[in-house]
Amino acid sequence: MGFRYVTGAGWTYPDIAPFNYNYGAGSAGYNLGQGTLDATGEAYHFTGSLFVPDDQDSTSSHTISAAGSGKITTYFVTVTLADGSSELRLGLQDADMAHSDGYAHGDGTFDVYKSYTSAAPPATGFVTHTMSSGSKTLAHGDIFSFVVEMTARGGSDVIRPIQYALLQSSSTNRFPCGTQYLSSAWGNYNFFTSLVIEFDDGYLGCMYGMPPIVGTSEATLTASSTPDEIGLIFQAPMRVLVNAIWCVAQQTSDATSDYELILYADPLGTPTALATISVPAELSPYTITTSAPKIFAIDPVVLEPNTDYCVAVKATGTGNVRNTGQGVNDANWRRFLSGGTTLRRGERSDGSGAFGSLSTTAFPLCGVAISAVDVAPMSGFHLGV
Repeated sequence: MGFRYVTGAGWTYPDIAPFNYNYGAGSAGYNLGQGTLDATGEAYHFTGSLFVPDDQDSTSSHTISAAGSGKITTYFVTVTLADGSSELRLGLQDADMAHSDGYAHGDGTFDVYKSYTSAAPPATGFVTHTMSSGSKTLAHGDIFSFVVEMTARGGSDVIRPIQYALLQSSSTNRFPCGTQYLSSAWGNYNFFTSLVIEFDDGYLGCMYGMPPIVGTSEATLTASSTPDEIGLIFQAPMRVLVNAIWCVAQQTSDATSDYELILYADPLGTPTALATISVPAELSPYTITTSAPKIFAIDPVVLEPNTDYCVAVKATGTGNVRNTGQGVNDANWRRFLSGGTTLRRGERSDGSGAFGSLSTTAFPLCGVAISAVDVAPMSGFHLGV
């Protein structure tokens, strides 16, 4: 073995997506809202760097075009395009990072886009939009803007794209960033949206720091519920040493919402506990409605690569325990998340048997903290630690 310790408290893995997990903010367990475009020229701009998870080490470029049937997937809450003069456009623009109005946003010209009118408006929910005009070529790391625009508006037509709250109260000094053009004025837009780009060559991209997450509220657990245990199944990217486990959970009673946080080996076969932390109900006053990360030190444990492990929340009291979760609309989108396509959600009851009822699109927020990596097999590889 050749373990090399990282600095500080280590790396949380799989890492937490940048959303505000607040049960007081909506039934889905996260801040979810909707923007409103109801005047000609109004638009939301999202500016950031392109993330192509399957081509990070390459200088290759990727093209999205109408001719190549390139696609963008995003989410609309409301689409009303009934008036024949209305037009909705969504697509990609060059980013204008030094505009005189003081905001980062698109340069105002769609390089590639999908146009909708009342003749064939888009559906609501997650929709994959095949580009109808133009072409844009980008490489991993390039800065660009994704823009949703009410290009023309007639009657009482309205567009409402979905939005997810950031951890910060303002997008000022944040990147990627959101900007709005409403009522003929630019301003900060303190939210993310879901965005997946499918390039003509089949590669998928999104924005760094803006993963296409769907907030999901995991089942409420008690010692007598079925299931009474929910866990995140994952694989380590290399041979690592972990010294802590964590979850994002809310205890609704300060007297009876007890649970255990457990790290398992072989969760899909014969689950074996490698570390167990008993979390008393008194740790989290029931009047607190925000589900916040809770991290606990454990004796160091070695995790092998290409091997399934699970960090699970197991209710042991009669009070409710809520383990906040996140999800993706398509299992293939896991490649944008820390942990990648190894992520799965499992559950079981009464500590019996393997974890089952697996999901590849919804995940409880649980994980480990990596304190060291084994560099022995990595000849010539520089970790920067």
